[in-house]
Amino acid sequence: MKIITLDIENFQSHNKTHIEFSSGFNAIIGQSDQGKSAILRSLNSLFFKGKFYLKHGASQGSVVCSLDSGNIVGRFRTVQGPNVSEKFTLNKVIFRKIGKKIPEEIIAVTKLRPIVLTDESTLNVNLQGQHDGKFLLSDSEYSEAYRARVTSIQGSETLDMASMEAAKGHREVKGSLLKLMETEIPEVDLKLQEFEDIEALKETSKSLHGSFESLRERFMKLVDLQEIHEEIKDVRSFVRKNLSGPIKSLEKILEGLSCLRIFQEALRVSSSIKPTKPPPDFETIKRIDDRRVLFKEILSKIPKESYDYQPRIQDTFKEYKEFLKETKTCPTCERNFDE
Repeated sequence: MKIITLDIENFQSHNKTHIEFSSGFNAIIGQSDQGKSAILRSLNSLFFKGKFYLKHGASQGSVVCSLDSGNIVGRFRTVQGPNVSEKFTLNKVIFRKIGKKIPEEIIAVTKLRPIVLTDESTLNVNLQGQHDGKFLLSDSEYSEAYRARVTSIQGSETLDMASMEAAKGHREVKGSLLKLMETEIPEVDLKLQEFEDIEALKETSKSLHGSFESLRERFMKLVDLQEIHEEIKDVRSFVRKNLSGPIKSLEKILEGLSCLRIFQEALRVSSSIKPTKPPPDFETIKRIDDRRVLFKEILSKIPKESYDYQPRIQDTFKEYKEFLKETKTCPTCERNFDE
């Protein structure tokens, strides 16, 4: 059997592709991911009922071949929502009820039938995939079946049995390890949960380190201030012990200066208390008496002993008393003293 033409529609990266093969050797070349391997998969899907890779987003696809015998073989797939329908065609004959195998009518035309290696393994020798090995025994997928076939031919059942036992032991050990991992991994994960906040703890540690440095600086400043405080206490003690007398003398001097200022103010006021001639009227008497009251208020701000010996102050009071005698008028009620 030779393939004359191939038509692919909505299969993997192919939208609508038509290929005409030559009578000799045919090579398919092109850049990666351009659909070369998809051509092989489409042939495998048609002749050996391999997986049908319907293009994403398409609702129907097909692979159709015309053979040198004049027959036309096709496979069609349609998707409508969750429903998927398939059919094979041979010329105008349609096969809808399809099991796991290609319809025998089509196999009779193509003469492509998988080789049975064991009860569970078959091999498509007529159509190899892109990554299949160059030799049958190098194919990992079928290597056990190949070895079983070779063993049965050469009578090496003992070696085959040993190999099978070794493979079985390997699977058992692998299963044990997987079960062990399934039981231990959750325990390890549970223990690791205790350290989930490790990053937060690191940040907290950095923050605490910064706070510690700040507190340390403040503590050092406090130590310096305590030393200064002790020095101040020593200075105060020295002052109290050695300078209390001079300080008291200085305070008396300052008090005397304050009294002197008040004396000056009192003398200024006293100048307005002197009697006038001719005898003044009541308003003048009243004004002079107000000055006298103000004068006494000023003198009340200093100790009495501070002005008892000031002749000018004493003279002021004497002049006021003589003034009242001459006027014979009370500065408060305007009554004559003779009455």
